[in-house]
Amino acid sequence: MKAIDRILNVTILYPDTRILGGVAIFIEAMRRAFDSDIKTSHFLVGRRATDTNRIKILFNSVTDALRLIWHVYTVRPDVVHINPSLNLKSLFRDGLFLLVLRLLKKREVLMFMHGWEEDLSAKIAGNRIYLTLFRYIYGWPAMTIVLASRFRMQMLSMGFCAEKIHVDSAMFDRTMFDGVVRQQHTDCRLVFISRLVAGKGMWELLEAYASLKTSHPELTLWLVGDGEEREAIERVVNEHSIPDVTITGFVSTETKAQILLNGDLFVFPTTYGEGCPASLLEAMAAGLPCITTGVGGIPDVFDNNRNGILLKEVSAQTVADAILMLLSDETLMRTIAEQNRNAAWSRFESHIVSDRIAAEYRSIITNVGN
Repeated sequence: MKAIDRILNVTILYPDTRILGGVAIFIEAMRRAFDSDIKTSHFLVGRRATDTNRIKILFNSVTDALRLIWHVYTVRPDVVHINPSLNLKSLFRDGLFLLVLRLLKKREVLMFMHGWEEDLSAKIAGNRIYLTLFRYIYGWPAMTIVLASRFRMQMLSMGFCAEKIHVDSAMFDRTMFDGVVRQQHTDCRLVFISRLVAGKGMWELLEAYASLKTSHPELTLWLVGDGEEREAIERVVNEHSIPDVTITGFVSTETKAQILLNGDLFVFPTTYGEGCPASLLEAMAAGLPCITTGVGGIPDVFDNNRNGILLKEVSAQTVADAILMLLSDETLMRTIAEQNRNAAWSRFESHIVSDRIAAEYRSIITNVGN
């Protein structure tokens, strides 16, 4: 099989970078990390930052599909990289783009599934019509990347080709830590970074922290992120006078890096439909022992007792117990911190993950051309 040694032109479909979102952040980091032999272009899809009219937002998918037809015919990219998630909104929008690519017979397509709702997956698998349509449209790409072994197994159970489905991870951008060093402090900082939405585990963490604070006054809690639950969290903290809780809202990348490097323990007891949370990889890269759960792709990047504690169930009590277990053993904390740092920088740093994706592009060109 002949190796591809020329520059590849890759068109990547992803949202407006002015709108905060994990996919855009991932792709921008990936593009910065690519070597010069991968030339990428941003094909804008979805809502624009300037869109205010709901009808206009809905109509974007149609106009984006028409633009994609013109783009493929005129630009003729070597590879089209599409970034759907398995949720209802993305299923129809990105399904339309995939259908366009199939009708155009554009085989050189890489599909990176960034999210996965397992209830929706089960619903598709359990309905013959849904499953047939899903396989027809989403089975078109020459290569599919998912963020969890369990997602791959679900696709295989639906009849997808095993050779075309690979498991990979999210990434962290190494430049986020450039020039940032740990600042000395006397408190013991628990750090949570995520969107503040139901299922992310911040309520259980807040309750666990409040129960520990009296007997462990050195503890402080940093809730980093914004979302629909933020106002309610701030109200509970104020009404119950829970001390030493910092709720930052959205922060810059540099500020996030500083908070992580200043932290002592990363606590992310999520039950949400995660893919592979970038914040977990960033915390590991910063050398933080972690407490999290086995949802989504987390078990593919996180080993219980080696990278921290993987909770079997989430409650204020289990979170509090895990916090005390780790903080009571300084030697274990140091060992885990070093293991996390080494694992993150050797497996999940943006250049390393981007090199793996670039290899997938070249594999697609080689295999489709033979």
